[in-house]
Amino acid sequence: MNYIKKINNNVALSKDDKGNEFIIFGKGIGFGYKAGDKIDETVIEKVFVSQDEENDSRLIDVFTDIEPKIIAVTNQIIELAEQELSISFSTNNFIGLADHLNHAITRAKNHDTYDDFLSLEIEQFYSQEYAVAKQAIKLIDEKLDISLPSSEEIYLTYHFFYANSSLERMDQVAGITHLIQRVLTIVRYHFQSDIDTDTISYSRFITHLRYFILRHMTDEKAKDILPIEMFSMVKTKYPESYACVSKISQFLYEEKKWRLSYDEELYLTIHIERIRNINH
Repeated sequence: MNYIKKINNNVALSKDDKGNEFIIFGKGIGFGYKAGDKIDETVIEKVFVSQDEENDSRLIDVFTDIEPKIIAVTNQIIELAEQELSISFSTNNFIGLADHLNHAITRAKNHDTYDDFLSLEIEQFYSQEYAVAKQAIKLIDEKLDISLPSSEEIYLTYHFFYANSSLERMDQVAGITHLIQRVLTIVRYHFQSDIDTDTISYSRFITHLRYFILRHMTDEKAKDILPIEMFSMVKTKYPESYACVSKISQFLYEEKKWRLSYDEELYLTIHIERIRNINH
């Protein structure tokens, strides 16, 4: 990696032997080099592929406007999430997380916090991401000596899920949460009973709902690959669960104009039958 120019004390522009340009971050990396110098790669903490001018400008703004210690913690959180969740953060994901943490820390210092009224549901809907978010909050406390409110666990959970999805905007994760809530409400009202949330069947149902909704949000069309006879058999065998699925299907069409495939209705019917049996 060869030095091109300093961006600030901890950020520089560099290029590899093939001429590809990178924005690199590391403590003091903006000092002691001149154009063309070989960079000591042991001091490089983060490497970003140089993209278009707009994205590069956004990235440079982050490094310019946000304290290095917050950038460093952001990097540590990303490394934690990538390791624990087997996900990969893009440059845009990094920018979004760094910007969010910077504002969250500022709000905490000013004692300006948000309620965490969704925390229980978020923990159920995104259990793995939520567990890492709790670790991240603890890491921020240890490294920066500031306690973020528990509501930040929700926002970090959303950042982690978004980083591993093909969604265009992070607010769409909140949309997934909303739709899961609505589907669960339909199930409860249809059977006039609550749902036991402390079961493997419930966890599997939530995981199925999450990725089923994600596929529709990203226009990943589902194809019917199971025999139609199997769908007919399931519908006949579990009429009450299928009736519930019909209500869910109608709701999703009215709300989002989504049409469910036979396979999707089949799998939803089976999942609902399983959680229904647990409650009886």
